Amino acid sequence: MAFAVAGGVTAYYFLGQQKDKGSQSQGDTAKRGAASSPSPAETGGASGSDAPKNVEAGGDEPGGDEPGGATPSRSTGGGPVTPPTPVDYRGIDLTRGYEIALADDPVKPKGDGGDLEYTLSGLTVESTGGRLILLRNGQPGTLETCVNETRYATLIERAQMSKGTRVCFQNGAGDVSLITVKAFSPASDPSEYISFDLTVWRGGMDVEQSN
Repeated sequence: MAFAVAGGVTAYYFLGQQKDKGSQSQGDTAKRGAASSPSPAETGGASGSDAPKNVEAGGDEPGGDEPGGATPSRSTGGGPVTPPTPVDYRGIDLTRGYEIALADDPVKPKGDGGDLEYTLSGLTVESTGGRLILLRNGQPGTLETCVNETRYATLIERAQMSKGTRVCFQNGAGDVSLITVKAFSPASDPSEYISFDLTVWRGGMDVEQSN
């Protein structure tokens, strides 16, 4: 009887040991499987906050201003046009009834087709939209003055001019000039004329002037 009880206890202990070993073996197998499985980072996958951002070209992330996502530069157009180079013509004798055209190069008197004529009254505008400005003493004879001054006239009378008088002339086609009176024909001369030096800024009206 005692032998039978002892045998039962031994068998129960043996079965318990076998169960514990099986459980431990399954735990070790699970750990080895977890250790051998690659992590999402190793396989190139990602999730949550660790996932790399999908930044498109031109975005706010660094590299957005690289070629392909660059913002085009703004045009610099609309700025002031470079002032034209002045061209000087010295010692022009303009006989009464003759004209000059600022577009001509060289500028010289001709019978018709001009912008400005010397008449019995004085310097008279012939071109459409043309205008004269008689400069005051001390006013600079510059392109800026001739463009910005607004005391327009279509006639500067002979009596208003003398040696050294300066007159601006805009021909209505974009050209600007400065006339500097040098002399008038003497009474003994058989023809009547005005002598002057001329400075021409072709396209001068297109220049944006500073005030």
